[in-house]
Amino acid sequence: MMKIRLQELESLLPSKKKNKKKQKDDTSIEKNVDVNAVMKEVKHIKDNLSSLEIDWEFDQRKANELYLKKLELAAEEKRKIQEEEIKARKESEQEKPKDSCDVLNDDVEDDEGDLFGGLMGEEEEPTYGTEDANQLNAATSWTIIELSVPQSWKGQYPKDVLADYCKRNSLGKQTYKTTEHGFNTWRSALKIAQDKHPNEPLCFELPEGLATNSRKNAENLIAAYTLFSLDPNTSIYKAIPTVYKDLWLGWLNEKQLKEEGPRIKMDKQRFTFITDLVNNSFIKLNHDDISADDRLSPEPKPKKESNVTAKQSSKLKSKFKQAKESFKNRIETKQYIDMKGKRNDLPVAAYREEILELVKKNQVLIISGETGCGKSTQVPQFLAEDLLLGSSESGLVICTQPRRISAMSIANRVSMEMGDAPNTTGSKNAMVGYQIRLENRVSEENVLLYCTTVNTIE
Repeated sequence: MMKIRLQELESLLPSKKKNKKKQKDDTSIEKNVDVNAVMKEVKHIKDNLSSLEIDWEFDQRKANELYLKKLELAAEEKRKIQEEEIKARKESEQEKPKDSCDVLNDDVEDDEGDLFGGLMGEEEEPTYGTEDANQLNAATSWTIIELSVPQSWKGQYPKDVLADYCKRNSLGKQTYKTTEHGFNTWRSALKIAQDKHPNEPLCFELPEGLATNSRKNAENLIAAYTLFSLDPNTSIYKAIPTVYKDLWLGWLNEKQLKEEGPRIKMDKQRFTFITDLVNNSFIKLNHDDISADDRLSPEPKPKKESNVTAKQSSKLKSKFKQAKESFKNRIETKQYIDMKGKRNDLPVAAYREEILELVKKNQVLIISGETGCGKSTQVPQFLAEDLLLGSSESGLVICTQPRRISAMSIANRVSMEMGDAPNTTGSKNAMVGYQIRLENRVSEENVLLYCTTVNTIE
């Protein structure tokens, strides 16, 4: 993963701090590592990450979750390799034959052990801490988090940030209890005294199974977790190293999912209920219609009704034909040409042909643009103009608006842009009309209609 590789490369770069100890370390690094090559690769990876993050399909939450999983796997693999190396080293040391001096020394030690063993209470050196830690290690599957920070880091660590936070918020001394549960397996717990309640300290412990590879990292990890527990929504995490910052974001995602999970589940249940209800109603309605059609004998419709329908269709075609001829005459006038030039300055005008082509090929089209680009005024005009200039069938373009005032104002503006006379919106001589609650200014000659969403549904 690129982010893990970036972290490994940054740890190889020399520190920018100008003290003698650091300068010695840096010179040793420069001898073993080609710093220029490392910096070049770091820049390349950062550029790739930046290009990925600006992609609209990039999901920051999923990326953080995946990064944490990969980080844990890498740390676990590194720990296993180190354990195998130490085990192999111990086995090779045990296989070496003892010389005569070692044998004599062993005899002396055995004698002393026999004579004074019961009196001196000789202590046995534990392998990995206490017996309780060994029992916990055997019963727990550890997730070792790699928390290596680049040597060039100059900012504060979580432990320092927590100390400042406690001072600002009248909290007392922080006491760390750090234990080793195995090779490179460290955990830490934290107790913070309260000035107002001395007998009620705040206690914090890492989630079960979470550990790191050193004492220092364990204390910084519990400090970061404590800061998150005290104030998860603060922006203080931006001041700590990237590895702790990524952990913080992962904890925040888990917290949000836990809090929003029940609500999301309820929403899904409601959506499923409504969908099933609509589908069942639709099936029942179709079934009732089919049953009614089966019961009724097929009777020819009265000739009078068919004549009326034919007359209405003929009338609509005639009016649409008149509207087409009127519009063709308008587009040659100077007034329309000047207005057309102003409309072409809007950003959406560059996508006119593409929009028309997509509308012809798709039943649903979503157009997204900034405010003022011409979505509400120009796109309906594109469709109306294409209908008037290129279609042989009559039609009507309907554009909905959320409020009455917007439907009225946009209709009047588009009416002027399409060459209608002033204050004639909705009349027989206009191309544009509008229909809102308590006011209906529309005629059969109109080709473009603006109305509120409620009116459209009704």
